[in-house]
Amino acid sequence: MLGVKEALSWIKKYKLQNKVFKIWTDSRGAVASLEKCATRDYLTWETKSLLSELKEYHEIKVIWTKRHNSNTGNEVADMLAKEGARMARDMSYATPFMKTCQGQVKNGIRKTIQGKC
Repeated sequence: MLGVKEALSWIKKYKLQNKVFKIWTDSRGAVASLEKCATRDYLTWETKSLLSELKEYHEIKVIWTKRHNSNTGNEVADMLAKEGARMARDMSYATPFMKTCQGQVKNGIRKTIQGKC
């Protein structure tokens, strides 16, 4: 779903007008979720909202493609996703920074709540 959302964000960012777009994904779940009326998942909701907004100006189709069937674009996307996951695992230095940020956010929320009670 994240790949679909990123593709939609790209269309919006570059303000392309009156175009036809085909977004290919190997996630049947993403395609099915976008076709449903309701969702509880925030990423799906964001993606559906963006898709709805862009469909006012564009023809956009989200299409399922089979995995690992020599589809060059799909194979490259899989390779990049695996590399991104590996890089995230290798970023052990980011963990302390993230914990510090989480602590600051929690403290800020706590202070805001205390000020209102």
